[in-house]
Amino acid sequence: MKMYALYNVRDIPNLEYNHRKYCEANNIEYNKDYISDSLSEKYSYILKHLQKNINNTLIFIDNFTYFKKFNYIPKLTNDIHIQKKDAALIDSFFIVKSTEKTIKIFEQALHSINKIGFFVNTWHEIREKKINFPDEFCEKYPYLSDNGIYTNVCLSKHKNAYDLANVLCVNFTHVFLENEGKYFADALCAFSGKTYEPFKENYECFNAGHQTAFVTLYTPNILNAGIVSEKNLKQFCLNNKITLHVYRDIPEELSKQNISGAWCKPWLLLKHFHNYENLAWIDSDILIAKNYKVDVSHEVAVYKDPTAKFNSGYMMFKTTEKNKNLLNSVIKKIEKIDGVLEGVYTHGGDQPRFIDAIFEYYPEYSPLSAIMGNTHPVFPISISPHQDDVMLHFMGFDENLRIATMRAYNEIMLNQY
Repeated sequence: MKMYALYNVRDIPNLEYNHRKYCEANNIEYNKDYISDSLSEKYSYILKHLQKNINNTLIFIDNFTYFKKFNYIPKLTNDIHIQKKDAALIDSFFIVKSTEKTIKIFEQALHSINKIGFFVNTWHEIREKKINFPDEFCEKYPYLSDNGIYTNVCLSKHKNAYDLANVLCVNFTHVFLENEGKYFADALCAFSGKTYEPFKENYECFNAGHQTAFVTLYTPNILNAGIVSEKNLKQFCLNNKITLHVYRDIPEELSKQNISGAWCKPWLLLKHFHNYENLAWIDSDILIAKNYKVDVSHEVAVYKDPTAKFNSGYMMFKTTEKNKNLLNSVIKKIEKIDGVLEGVYTHGGDQPRFIDAIFEYYPEYSPLSAIMGNTHPVFPISISPHQDDVMLHFMGFDENLRIATMRAYNEIMLNQY
C-alpha cells in the first residue's frame, strides 16, 4: 500500500507530519506532490499514479484531511473507497486498488472534467455533469468522518470544540468557497486541546500606561471565543506596548439601554477616548500574530470587508476632536433605530452606521486593503497560521468551528513568542 499526498499549499508542517506518522505506523510508503487547485490537474496526478502502480492499493489524501488515530485501516470490499454526496465526490481522502477497470473509471472522470475546463476546481461546478463513478465501485461508508479521519476540514462543523472529536462535513456559510480553508487541517493537527478558565471580573485594564490602546468586549454567549482572543491580545499588547481594555460583559450603564454587546463600540471608545493618542476597537474573534505592525499613521484606519466598504470589527482612531464628533454621530444614528438592538446583524448591525459616519467626516477616505489588517483567514486568500505578521478576523464562521480554529491558530501564534 502507498499513500500519495496531493497538497495545494506548502506551509503545512503539522499536517505533513500527521500523514507521515500514519504511514510509519502502518508500513505504508509516503509520497507527496504539490499541485494547483485544478481538479483536472488533481485527477491527472491520480491517473498517473494508478497507471504506474498496477495491482497496488493507493491512498490519496489532500491538505483538507488528517488522521485522528493512526491504527485506522479501512476495510475494503470494493476497488474504490470514496464518499459521495448529492452527486458530488468527497475526494479529500479515498483509496483505490489500481486495476484496468479502476483506471478506466478515472480516465472517464478526467475526460469529463477536461470537457468543462482545466480551471474547474470544485465538484459543485460539475455536479450536474454526471461524472461517471459507478456505485458498485464506491464504498457506502458514512458521510460522518468518524472512522479515524477528519476530512474536508474546510467544510467541517465541530460538534465538540473542546476535543475536536466529532466532525460533520457540511456546507455551512456563504463566506467559504469549497477550495479554501487550506490551512485549517494543519492548525488543527497542532491543537493540543488547551482551554482557558473564564475570568471573574467583568472588566480589566491590562498593560496600562501606553499611548495606544485596544478596546474589546465579549459577552457570556461568546465566552469560548472571547477568552481565546483575550489571551492572544494580552500577549500581543504586552509585546508591543499597547494597553488593552477588556469588557467581559455589557457595562451596567449600557445594559440599561437594552442593547447587545455588538452595539456598544462607540460608547466604549468614547469612554476611554481622552486617555490615549491612538484608540482602536477590536472584536473578540480576532487574533494577532507576534510581528504584526499596528498602523497608527492615519486619522482613521479601517480595512476592507469581503462584502462591504470596510469591516467595523477593527477600527483605529486618532483621538482628535473630529473623531470624537464622528463617534458621537454614530451614537446618534444608532439611537434613531426603532426597535431592540440585539445581535450582530439586527437592523444591519452597527457597521453601516460606522461606514456612513466615516465617509461623512472623511469623504475622500479610502479603506486599507484587507491583506494589511483585519484579514479573513480564508477570503480573499487562505492565510497560514504560521505567518507571523497578520491580524486574522474569524468573521462569518459557524460558532463551533470558530472556537475550534481560533484555539488551534492561537496555539501556533503563541508559540511564536
